[in-house]
Amino acid sequence: MKLRAIIINYLIRITVVMMVVIFFSFAYIQMRNVTRQTRRNAGNIFTQIEQILDTNEEDLEELEEEYSDSCLNKAETIAYILQYHPSILGEEDLMELTKVVGFVQVDEIHVFNQQGEIIFGTHPEYYGFTFDSGEQMQFFKPMLDDYNLKLVQEITPNTAEGKMVQYSAVWSKNQQFIVQVGMYPETVLHAMEKMSCLTSFRCFAPIPALP
Repeated sequence: MKLRAIIINYLIRITVVMMVVIFFSFAYIQMRNVTRQTRRNAGNIFTQIEQILDTNEEDLEELEEEYSDSCLNKAETIAYILQYHPSILGEEDLMELTKVVGFVQVDEIHVFNQQGEIIFGTHPEYYGFTFDSGEQMQFFKPMLDDYNLKLVQEITPNTAEGKMVQYSAVWSKNQQFIVQVGMYPETVLHAMEKMSCLTSFRCFAPIPALP
């Protein structure tokens, strides 16, 4: 009986030890699997975030490019109007030019001669300013050497008054003058929002479901 009791006690101990080993081994395997899965999930999340950021960056670059094109299109439209309606350039009351401002949706229009001097525009107090009048205006000076150059400047304090304006400029098709358009920050923001709305189709009402 004594031997039997010893054997049974030994077997119980062995069984308990094996159960403890199996339990901890199972727990370790589970923890390792959970860790691997967590790392895998985290990696997938970071990959998705990176893809989203890349996509957003591409969308932003595309939007900025489209906006720059829109600014230049406004300047080209005004240059076309002034070239084919030269009588506007001779008016002193600027009434017709004000109509053009509203039609094209800009805040300022300035016309430079071939020497880079403002000779006409919505702000007569700017007449006589040249591309050498200040750092902000010097941005456009390279246009005097390249009739094909079209420039869009970031929002910056203008030379005349130090107010924040974004300017864009193009040559007229006959290369007789440069048209520069100015847009104030709130106008720029509105134009960017409108551009974003159009490119993402958010500004359109949802299409109703078929009955």
